[in-house]
Amino acid sequence: MRLLINRKVVDGAWGGGNAFVRAFRELMPLHGHTVVDSLADRPDLIILVGPERDTHTVGFSEAMIHRLKHPGCKIILRVNDCDARKGTQGVDSKLMSIGSQCDGIVFVSTWLKDYMMERWHTDIAQTAALVHRHGVTFDADTYKNNLIQIATVIHNGVDRSLFRPVPFEENNLLRVVAHHWSDNSMKGRDVYEALDRTPGIEFTYIGRHKCNFTGRRTNVLPPLTGEPLARALAANRVYVSGSLWDPGPNHVLEALSCGITTWVHRNGGGAVEFAGSDHTYGSVDELRSILFDHRRVRAHNTYVPTGWDECITQYARVFEGVVSK
Repeated sequence: MRLLINRKVVDGAWGGGNAFVRAFRELMPLHGHTVVDSLADRPDLIILVGPERDTHTVGFSEAMIHRLKHPGCKIILRVNDCDARKGTQGVDSKLMSIGSQCDGIVFVSTWLKDYMMERWHTDIAQTAALVHRHGVTFDADTYKNNLIQIATVIHNGVDRSLFRPVPFEENNLLRVVAHHWSDNSMKGRDVYEALDRTPGIEFTYIGRHKCNFTGRRTNVLPPLTGEPLARALAANRVYVSGSLWDPGPNHVLEALSCGITTWVHRNGGGAVEFAGSDHTYGSVDELRSILFDHRRVRAHNTYVPTGWDECITQYARVFEGVVSK
């Protein structure tokens, strides 16, 4: 099968989406499929990881036109975004519009699927009411059921050869770490600034940020990826994510894969799905009480992230099922 993924790999630290694209391009050929970069290569299936061009090779409109010319071609939408995570408007509705015209939709977490379905159903009901007032029949239930039937959930993977537990050296101060590619404030700026002001811990922040760190207690490192990132994470006892309504955060998966006790915000979206509802906090004060509780900072999370090989295998199964219909 010829597969076209509408994003190219960016070198260096560039977030979870880039890690997915890299793994997709490297591992999908092991399943007997060829990854192509142009519509001229006549792909059998197009996977959209984002509707915009930007670093993408093909936009949604181009993919749809290609399918009109070549009806056998299938289109899959991978959803890893929502309005809630960055306080935007219009992303949810745009993704519904695109997803409803695709042959399959893959969500990166069950939380994101449930979130999107709830909002999409609301949009569908409003559309049905609007057209009904103009005497137009719209079968909202069929529309909703079609979306449900083509939707599935596949968690991102991690490179488990790099992100793995290693022997930990205790320190006089509790070592706490966080890392992000995005510098959006909803990634947890208020939480990380509070950790910077918390005595009794050694806090390390890795990545881009807009935090007002004092510099007295926080070790700030530039964005890292691969083995340097894995080493930096594994040197800590506790991982903290302050991210809100995050669709399927790779930063949490990488921490969990290193075996670090990971605590996430109660409104963390997919982060809660990964870390577990028993590893959440609702305020800075609650987080601080957790960090100074010897038992809780050593309470292991139960979820173990899959490797990229298993993640891509799941995608291959979805693609094969869609094409065979």
